[in-house]
Amino acid sequence: MKVCMLTSGHSHMDNRVFFKEACTLHQAGHDVSLVVPLSAEGYFLDPMHQPISSLYPRTSFIENGIQIYGYQKKRRESDTMNPDEVRLQVLEDFIRFIEEDEFGNLEVDLIRKGMEIDADIYHAHEISSAYAAIKVKQLKEKEGKKVKVVYDVHEYFPSIYGDVVAGEDQYREAYREVIRKLERLFLHHSDLIITVSESIRDYLLQLYPHQNVHVIKNVPILKEQPKRNNRDNAFPLVCYEGYIRFERGLKELVEATEILSTKYPQFRLLMVGQAAGHEADFLHQAISEKQLHRHLVVTGWQTPEKAAEWLSHADIGIVFLIDAPYCRLTLSNKLFNYMRAGAAIIGMDYPDMGRIIKESGAGITISRFRTEELVHAVDELLRDREKLEELKEKSRVAYETTYNWNVEGRKFLRIYEELSGSAARREEGNRA
Repeated sequence: MKVCMLTSGHSHMDNRVFFKEACTLHQAGHDVSLVVPLSAEGYFLDPMHQPISSLYPRTSFIENGIQIYGYQKKRRESDTMNPDEVRLQVLEDFIRFIEEDEFGNLEVDLIRKGMEIDADIYHAHEISSAYAAIKVKQLKEKEGKKVKVVYDVHEYFPSIYGDVVAGEDQYREAYREVIRKLERLFLHHSDLIITVSESIRDYLLQLYPHQNVHVIKNVPILKEQPKRNNRDNAFPLVCYEGYIRFERGLKELVEATEILSTKYPQFRLLMVGQAAGHEADFLHQAISEKQLHRHLVVTGWQTPEKAAEWLSHADIGIVFLIDAPYCRLTLSNKLFNYMRAGAAIIGMDYPDMGRIIKESGAGITISRFRTEELVHAVDELLRDREKLEELKEKSRVAYETTYNWNVEGRKFLRIYEELSGSAARREEGNRA
């Protein structure tokens, strides 16, 4: 079976897209290719959207047996239109081009590359690539070839657009409405839907009750965790992993570090990740002004392997997210990365996350996105070392038995085989 993965927003180094899904399909014997966006200058990008000079000026290469192609992503721009208005028009045109079966002028290069690859299944990872996959399907059908579309929903997009992308309040509800309409259309044209949490699955089923939606959690690959190095400082190490952003508790984490380091001189927060733009400016200024250099360490972006090495030192892992739908309804992969590290988890009591933390016994939950709530939770574990060790053990067991890619990867392969098997049976029936 030939599978073409399309992404308009992820790097070829993305952990879920490449190392888990694409590599799993390739290892199972499928012919897999991946199409990713290039920078305006023609560079492949790393997960932090930084150019990779060693790959320039190539537009394709093979990695782990997977053919990777780059394409130039073009954007609509207008000096006379509000950026929100431009984005809203693009989304509305996605709908029009699909419903009226028009080729249009959006994601043309991504569609063209998908057509050239001539796959059996097109697997899309965000809204614009899902649009491209459906357009490829429509064009292939005109050529007499039946292909399948997989829509892989990583985020709760109505909230992403309504709460994050929208620059002005007047566009927020318009974004939410058009995204729901667009995703209902995607569900109608897709043959398989994959998502990362039960809450997003429920949302998708509300849009299109007859569609079969599968949850494939974004859990780590099952590997032996790097051995903990002996530390001179035996005081428990608190960690945060991932992009360092305000909606993920940047300001509150800094405030908590200041409070806890005053009470515990040995306290240290390790941030395994990177901030960018004004968030990086805020972080560096706060560390300097509050004199937190000994208590707050930032590693910068790390490969999955290097991140696992850093997290191997962790005793406590923090998942601290604002109370917005795109945070409440998804499942942060850092939750499972902490389990792999055998760290006790402090996480928000949101539907999916809270249930997993409680059922696994891997940590404690926080009900409100407040600095004082975070400080209280960390302090509770620092004061009760016996409880901390118990949570750490349960966290590691949860990873080894349940929340790893050996488990989720088998589910992923099974639903793919069901999709390809049904396609093969239909082809045999047509020939008969």
